[in-house]
Amino acid sequence: MKKLLASLLSAALFIVSIPLPELPAEGAARISVASETAAPGEDVFLPITIEDNPGVTAMWLDVTYDTDTLQLLGVDDVALFQGAAVTVNPDMTAVPYRMCWDDVAAEDHTETGTLVTLHFRTLETAESGFSPVTVTVNEHSTFNVALESVPFTVENGGVEIAEEVIEPGQITMYPVEGYSGEVVEVPVYLEQNPGITALCFDIRYDPTLLTLCGISNQDLLQGAAMCACNDLTAIPYRMSWDDIAEDHTETGKLVVLSFRIGQNVPACTTEISLTLQQNSTFNGKLREVPFAVTNCALEILGTYETTTATTEAVVQTTTAAETTASTSTSTETTASTTTLTTTETTSTSTSATTETTTSTSTSATTETTASTSTSATTETTTSTSTSATTETTASTSTSATTEATTSTS
Repeated sequence: MKKLLASLLSAALFIVSIPLPELPAEGAARISVASETAAPGEDVFLPITIEDNPGVTAMWLDVTYDTDTLQLLGVDDVALFQGAAVTVNPDMTAVPYRMCWDDVAAEDHTETGTLVTLHFRTLETAESGFSPVTVTVNEHSTFNVALESVPFTVENGGVEIAEEVIEPGQITMYPVEGYSGEVVEVPVYLEQNPGITALCFDIRYDPTLLTLCGISNQDLLQGAAMCACNDLTAIPYRMSWDDIAEDHTETGKLVVLSFRIGQNVPACTTEISLTLQQNSTFNGKLREVPFAVTNCALEILGTYETTTATTEAVVQTTTAAETTASTSTSTETTASTTTLTTTETTSTSTSATTETTTSTSTSATTETTASTSTSATTETTTSTSTSATTETTASTSTSATTEATTSTS
């Protein structure tokens, strides 16, 4: 009896070890995995389709993918083979991920179309490029009702991970000025913010000219925790903001830096610079967010007393120049007035002389024989000498002439 059982067991093991016959390669069915494009952090669906199905009653598929770039979230549309039992691995993280269809019916399933749809999500940290998704058909577990192995050709697919394009933001520190010994405030503005959950930068300046004496957070990024170095003398001086919530897209005044200018610093211009820390400024997808930076140009005006004295000297010089110009103008005016007066005087004198001479000559000619000629001449001469005005001379001459004439008659 024992020998009989041993013989039957050996025969059974022999039968199991015999491989199932395969259908001819010609007309083999085809399984295809779709390919799609997605950006980091996006969901993508990849259908697995079956074509030219010669008929199966059981199928066993293994799915393999890159866990560094893709995460399997689920499988859908598994009911192509009506009546077949579907078994899928409950552990979505298992790689390979196994799926099975099995039916004890007397007929093969020859349906074609979407066998299953794989639901993936691309990881936020995924680098751009193609991430393959492959399917392997277990040939010993895919057969028809005749227990014949059914071969399949497979066309694998995957996900093309597109490079995420992030428009750069803008951080600006506008120019300021101040005198030696003064405290100046330098606001840092966050502009053109594409969205961040973390921000970190370093501040650098010339410690021989400036001293950082204070910082004031403006609470622009509501809910984000600010962290700053306790040592204000540290160079570079580092500040950071961090939040695990959604991206912050606020713009405006982020923080105000207060600097004291050293005593007796001469007039000059110095730079206060800001440098972003690599891999420390990113968005909710953990993608690096670029920012353009405009640094601050601080113009030091020198000491206040020196600047004031220089200004007064310039004012005095200007006033002196204006006074000299005014004096020169007055001199020219006086000279002009003097010339005019001299001319008028000369003119008057000439006129008086002419009229007097004429009057005297006339009187002398008229009085030829009269005994009163001497008297007339005397009156004429006296009248002419007494008055320098032309009108008086003329009047005196006329009177003398008249008297001379009367006496002669």
